[in-house]
Amino acid sequence: MKGRHWSIIAILVLLNYLIFSQLVVLLIESSKPAPTPTRTPKPTFTHTFTPGPTPPTLTPPPPPTPTATRVVPPTDTPTPEGGPTSPPPPEATATPAPVETQAGRTTHVVQSGESLSQIAQRYGVSVEAIMQANGLEDPSLIQTGQTLIIPAPGEVLPTATPRPATATPQPAPPTAVPPTATGIPPTATPAPTEPPSGSQYQYRLGRSVTCTPNCGTTGVKGTVYDVNANYVPGLIVKVWADGWCCGEDETSIYEPYEVMLFPSAKGGHWYVAVYSHDGSTQLSDVVDVYTDYEPCEPSSSGCQWPVVDFVAKW
Repeated sequence: MKGRHWSIIAILVLLNYLIFSQLVVLLIESSKPAPTPTRTPKPTFTHTFTPGPTPPTLTPPPPPTPTATRVVPPTDTPTPEGGPTSPPPPEATATPAPVETQAGRTTHVVQSGESLSQIAQRYGVSVEAIMQANGLEDPSLIQTGQTLIIPAPGEVLPTATPRPATATPQPAPPTAVPPTATGIPPTATPAPTEPPSGSQYQYRLGRSVTCTPNCGTTGVKGTVYDVNANYVPGLIVKVWADGWCCGEDETSIYEPYEVMLFPSAKGGHWYVAVYSHDGSTQLSDVVDVYTDYEPCEPSSSGCQWPVVDFVAKW
């Protein structure tokens, strides 16, 4: 009875150990992190190109064998008796055959470098006969291309009227073309009107001519004063050059006169004078002024606008 009791106790102890060990395993397993599920990639299918059978290479047929062509030799052209005919001389060097005319006469065209004696010897006539037949006075006057009459040998010719040699046409002299004026047509330069005997001009140059540069225009400007240094209105200031007449402006009591001569910088020699209100009577001395083509920049020494003032005489 006592041994049975120990068996039961041993079994219970074993059961407790098994239960305890299972609990420990469960606790350990539960403490571990949950595993992350791994996605299994799908298999990738790679398309592999399998080349088909290689087409057969076409070999071009061999070129046809050329057929030999039989060359037929040219047929010999029968030549007349006496052997083959020599080729004619070039046309450029051929001497023109004489042309027969009435009464046994012929005509001959004179070639370059050919003399009258050579022509006479060729036709068996004298130089004098050819000269008489053609009315020539000098055997050296024949010209290349001239047609001569060749008389028959022994022909008695009447006295002929001399024929002048054919003259080479000369070009007509060029026709003179009158020159065409460019720009402003030239006209007569106005001659200063002489004042009556014993009198003097009413106005003179007031001060030395000054000048201002200007690249845009060229002209003359200034003022006409009376004896009291007041502006004089109603007069005409004319500006001209040799062969050209003229620019002008009327004086005013409000502003100086201004005569524009050219729409850019222009060099020249100009004449300036004061005239009456109708432009018929000269009232001042003629003042010479000069303008420059360059320089014309501001503050330069160029002169495109001379300033010419006139003042009345006492």
